Amino acid sequence: MRDQAAVMLAAEDTTLVHEAAVTLSQLGMEIVADVDASLLVGHPLHVVQEFAAFIAAKDPVRYSGTLERLTVDPDRRSESNWLNSSRTRRLWLQVPLKQ
Repeated sequence: MRDQAAVMLAAEDTTLVHEAAVTLSQLGMEIVADVDASLLVGHPLHVVQEFAAFIAAKDPVRYSGTLERLTVDPDRRSESNWLNSSRTRRLWLQVPLKQ
């Protein structure tokens, strides 16, 4: 399922991409830890960027540049930004930080 959802992130149908990002974020960090957040951070859909934030926040050393990009995003529709979104916060609290 994870691999199918990851492939769907590149789909042209935004509904499929949205569902794939939501599905991936619900699978848990142990399953999606090897997904590269730095490749997702530039995605045009907000939900995919939230998923990137979820992954990046769990490994802040590896993704320091990605986290910085997420916090200085010029997209004004995300005033609270992805790191503060309720979905990202809820998912982030479910998994311990990588040591």
